[in-house]
Amino acid sequence: MAPTGACALLLVLLAAAPARSAPTLEVAGSIVATEPRLQVSVVVANRRHREVPSVQVLGELLGQRREAAIASLAAGASGTVTLEFDAAEARPGEHALVLLLEYPIAGAADAAGNPPLASERAWLPIVLGTKTTPAVRLEPKAEPL
Repeated sequence: MAPTGACALLLVLLAAAPARSAPTLEVAGSIVATEPRLQVSVVVANRRHREVPSVQVLGELLGQRREAAIASLAAGASGTVTLEFDAAEARPGEHALVLLLEYPIAGAADAAGNPPLASERAWLPIVLGTKTTPAVRLEPKAEPL
């Protein structure tokens, strides 16, 4: 079922706290388009007092993985990437866009010359289609006294 115009996207909370010396990134987003493909704009904000040289944004939604990069983020600055997904067969309801943010940090390179990386996880809840019934409904059963 193709998503309808009744789509919503909320702000995000980071699921894992970064190391003390690593920059702290905040994520927000919005749906840009639903037809012919679902396009999600992901905004990454650097909330620390130092620059992040580059940020890899890896997103997974509806069993599909997408990747984009932000060249650099100055202290206090934000960058935006757009991730596209095929949502034609998605069922209406809430879905989670799971994000992995990776960026280089100070430290010695590994044997292959790669810089050390920090990773942060985040997610964006996405609502596709019209309001649906809950997947699970719980009701307490009255016990006789």
